[in-house]
Amino acid sequence: MFVQLPGGGIDAREMTDWLGPIAKKYAMMLLAPTYYVTDIIDKALKEVLRRFAIDPEKVAIVGRCA
Repeated sequence: MFVQLPGGGIDAREMTDWLGPIAKKYAMMLLAPTYYVTDIIDKALKEVLRRFAIDPEKVAIVGRCA
């Protein structure tokens, strides 16, 4: 699973356009929040891990900065 953090002036749609094909090719889930708010990202990540069979040891966090 990829967690794509927002930043560097790139919105969530641009991030998914960039990383989405890679995630699809390797059958990986992609979580791309719109805003960098740690509480929201934490809740979303916990919900995804609760609902889907994802090994927490196989979560990649990627992002960009300005």
